[in-house]
Amino acid sequence: IFVTTGASEAIEICLTALLDPGENILLPAPGYPLYSAIMAKLDAPLNCYFLDESKNWAPDLDDIEARINSRTRGIVVINPNNPTGALYDVETLRGILEIAREYNLVVFADEIYDQLIFDGKTHVAMASLADDLPMVTFGGLSKNFLVPGWRVGWGMVSGPHELINEYNEAIQKILRARLCANHPEQAAIPVALERCQGHLPGLVAALQARRDLTASRLNAIEGMSCVTPGGAFYAFPS
Repeated sequence: IFVTTGASEAIEICLTALLDPGENILLPAPGYPLYSAIMAKLDAPLNCYFLDESKNWAPDLDDIEARINSRTRGIVVINPNNPTGALYDVETLRGILEIAREYNLVVFADEIYDQLIFDGKTHVAMASLADDLPMVTFGGLSKNFLVPGWRVGWGMVSGPHELINEYNEAIQKILRARLCANHPEQAAIPVALERCQGHLPGLVAALQARRDLTASRLNAIEGMSCVTPGGAFYAFPS
């Protein structure tokens, strides 16, 4: 586990440690633009798999597999998704993991919204579904604990030692060459994760009410439609 200046720094470090120029990772579309910006900096071509609006913005597994080529090194899964708010079910997550297993891909699980889940459903961490794959899970305090300005995030590397060790060392080399995340605010991480989650039920209830209002008002407009989000705090109307 390594702590970074927001999850964004963790993402940049991990992509930089993995990719050589000309290599690619699979990115969701619609997706978070930070990933494509980092890819441009690394001289790595975009390779996007498309989320299916007709299936509540779930990934299309056939589309994912069709886009893998000889230079594909990993896949990014944002769950709940930014910007659609989609929450992926276990079957979909297992399908993605099976593709990663077959093609020897590193899985990047961006799960920073994992506590902002609606309709009484539960978020399933991808790392809990597979201990045989190289994986990095991204998280942070900004969304669940409403402190985006603190810039406190982290990455958690998992998988068999023989698969992950060389890549983990590449990550550590970059970490050793930068300034650490804000030190006093790092002390808030265990307090937040272990003792201070009483705000979450009220937060989720408020967000769900806003979600319901947003989706219903958008869907009432002629010529516009909006899939009801399952988590996070985004809506992606057509």
